Amino acid sequence: MKAMLASSLIRIALLSGLCLHAALGAQENVQRIADLIDRGEFDRALELASASIERSPNPMVLNLLGVIYDRLERPQEAEKAYRTALESDPTLVAASNNLGNLYLRQDRPGDAERAFRQVLSRVPEHAQANYNLATLMTSQRRWAESLGYFESAAAASPEDWALRLSLARAALAAREKERALEALDLVRSSGDEKALFSSGLLLAQAGLYEESLGFFESSRELRPDSFEVVYNLGLVYFNLNRSEQASATLARAADIDPRPAEPHFRLGLIASEKQDHPNAIIEFQHALERSPERADMHYFLGREYFRVGFWDGAVEHYQKAVELDPQQSLYSLSLGNAALKADEYEKAAAAFQEALRLRPQTPGVHHLIGYAYRAQGKFAEARTHFSRQLDQDGGHLDTLAQMGFVSLEQGQLQEAEEYLRRVLERDPDHPNASFDLGRLLVKTRRLDEAMDVLERVVGKSPYYTQAHYQLFLVYSRLKRPQQARKALATFKTLELLDKKVRQENKRIQRARRMSLQRGGG
Repeated sequence: MKAMLASSLIRIALLSGLCLHAALGAQENVQRIADLIDRGEFDRALELASASIERSPNPMVLNLLGVIYDRLERPQEAEKAYRTALESDPTLVAASNNLGNLYLRQDRPGDAERAFRQVLSRVPEHAQANYNLATLMTSQRRWAESLGYFESAAAASPEDWALRLSLARAALAAREKERALEALDLVRSSGDEKALFSSGLLLAQAGLYEESLGFFESSRELRPDSFEVVYNLGLVYFNLNRSEQASATLARAADIDPRPAEPHFRLGLIASEKQDHPNAIIEFQHALERSPERADMHYFLGREYFRVGFWDGAVEHYQKAVELDPQQSLYSLSLGNAALKADEYEKAAAAFQEALRLRPQTPGVHHLIGYAYRAQGKFAEARTHFSRQLDQDGGHLDTLAQMGFVSLEQGQLQEAEEYLRRVLERDPDHPNASFDLGRLLVKTRRLDEAMDVLERVVGKSPYYTQAHYQLFLVYSRLKRPQQARKALATFKTLELLDKKVRQENKRIQRARRMSLQRGGG
């Protein structure tokens, strides 16, 4: 765009002066100088212009001399030539416009604006000065002010699609949606594929997906096998929640050019939303094969593995996401949750601590850190974080239950009972709090009460293995041998079942690991 404008600038500089001053009898060699500049023969043009000025300092030739110095990157001499031309003829708008462009390149926006306004004070419809002033304003984020000048420039060149796109871009930045759409109306019927695609892209980037759709669909009709067109059309369908069309279009984009990761990534997101986890995993894997350094892709693949219970895979990809983008608290939090599931409690605690550092107000994070420490048997550290969680939310039931467990393990029985009973007042069937209260009652030899609590636990949760063992202890001490034998038998059966479940889970994790290494879902 800038190169095109630079070329047109010279032609305007050469010809607009001629038109304005033809009645004044401009020298015959003005056109020769203009032609030499247009061909890039600046040394010859400079020689001819200098000789002409020595004979008669014509304002048009002085303007052309400024253009020559401009192109030779001699800005001080260019400025002097333009100013001398304007001193000779203040109505020479080409010189004012060229001077404004020179000031722009020198980062003198105030001087540039005054020069362009000088042009427009004499020729309000001057297309180049209107455009230059508008682009100057947009560089200063004066979006609303720029619109009238863009519109004046566009009126002079109604089929200049690049100019209309600039106008629409400024209108969107100024939050004038209708003005932007009006600017693009002529593009819609232009049949110019590049203009149609650029208009669709501009509207999509502004979040106007419905409005962008027609431009992309028209563009696809003209270029049905263009990856860029098909992919962006698929992306618009995706953002409009038209998942079937998005899937088909993005798959077509991947067929046209299988190298980019983005179509596979978006297909993975669509499959994930449909809870089609196997296909989501496959597409995210394809995306990562193409862009292995994308943290977000590792995160989403980790999330799919987490959802299907493949904890090792979830940990691996969440860890990679954290390494690639360590400032994302969500990645650290997700890694911590996956590490808990994989029984990697030390890694979980470290990940949760990092999430806390990145985002201190993360809800429930102290509870999670405390649980990770508790699982390692680090009860003092666990107590610290459970206490901090209760400082933030004194009624957090699971944290109260955990404080009861930690106090029980540390031998602080009175405190443990207080915490556990606070939980059970609000949730009488809370399984962990009930079990821990039962254990506490056994420790303090309140056997009848312990029996009632533990029988309630196994009544609500018959597969609570350790509750059956505690009941065995209670029945034994209460001299109820038949009930004790039954509780012990149930405990041993469940303990064996738990062991088999753990072994099966390990086998499943190994199988899934092998599947991952083969590239399957």
